[in-house]
Amino acid sequence: MIIAYPKPGASATFDNLVEMQGKKVAFRLFLGKALELYAAAVIDGTIDNVATTYPEDTQKADTSRVFSKEAYDKLSKTLDPAGLLPERVMATTIARRALAAFIAANKGSI
Repeated sequence: MIIAYPKPGASATFDNLVEMQGKKVAFRLFLGKALELYAAAVIDGTIDNVATTYPEDTQKADTSRVFSKEAYDKLSKTLDPAGLLPERVMATTIARRALAAFIAANKGSI
């Protein structure tokens, strides 16, 4: 999937990771954690009224990630009830929502 990096200043945590690890490694770590927490929240039903967008950088990453099948199936019913979206589009949508939720939940954190 191709997804935008968070814009500098959108997340102190991401900015700090970029300084320590570089943008590509920082994004892999950040996205991995965001997806892990998002999947857990979807599965246990604690995700509601969360941010669905985040401040995006103009630079984008081409990446792939494994996401919980149980969470994917639950989100598919909500985000694509007709089952018409290609998997790549669903994956990008889920990743963007996971990043948005993670950034919103950790605003200002390091």
